[in-house]
Amino acid sequence: TPVTQSQTSERLVVEEQTLSENRIEPIIKPLPVQIAPGNPILLSGIVQETTQIVVKADGRILFDGELQTGSRPRWMARESLELTLTNQNAIVLSLQNQPLQFNDITTQNIQLNINRTQIHISPSEQ
Repeated sequence: TPVTQSQTSERLVVEEQTLSENRIEPIIKPLPVQIAPGNPILLSGIVQETTQIVVKADGRILFDGELQTGSRPRWMARESLELTLTNQNAIVLSLQNQPLQFNDITTQNIQLNINRTQIHISPSEQ
């Protein structure tokens, strides 16, 4: 059967809605704890399963590689930390020794940008 113009338009609208529903919008959260001026930003983790991660502090790459199960990495920065995680469930993160929760994020590949006032969470392209 031939497809009419209105059926084509309806199909496009449905496909656009499906795409936009699958797209994760960036989330901005307040920090779980205040960081006193002069104190470094301290991020630590406990690796639950071997995973790839990239960590930048103040714009410089600190780590780009694989973390092994059971390792307990720690990173410090003056103004900002950026993490690219390929499996957010592979590592339990703490900021200034306070646990970070990402229960509302459904994608595994995420990027975290942490500064002195907030955490910006967005999907990663990796």
